[in-house]
Amino acid sequence: MTREKAILVMDDDDSFQKVMKEVLDCLGYSSFFVKNGEEAFFLYKKAKESNKPFDAVILDLHIEEGINGEEGTKLLLTYDPKVKIIISSGMGNHPMMDKPQDYGLQGTLLKPFGMPTLKALLEKLL
Repeated sequence: MTREKAILVMDDDDSFQKVMKEVLDCLGYSSFFVKNGEEAFFLYKKAKESNKPFDAVILDLHIEEGINGEEGTKLLLTYDPKVKIIISSGMGNHPMMDKPQDYGLQGTLLKPFGMPTLKALLEKLL
């Protein structure tokens, strides 16, 4: 029996987190949520060290307080160069959104995005 794929989501918007939880549940993924990149790094590290690593991480590029998606990406890649990171943003005019591969990312999600977009990206990635 294979384990359910686990997705770590970093976003400081409570309503976005709630919707993402519902969507990820519907798609059959277990999901975990944090508000900033520092929390994402510590939860990712703890999960990996417990031999229950996350299969992918979705980081919001812009947050109000704390480490944003850009800095969070650097932290995670320094710790685990094989981490699968998707960056999400409501603004597409950022270099990470334009050329995700140049930053070690596996994909982007331009907000607002729908369930089919998320499903296709995760299926491709995992």
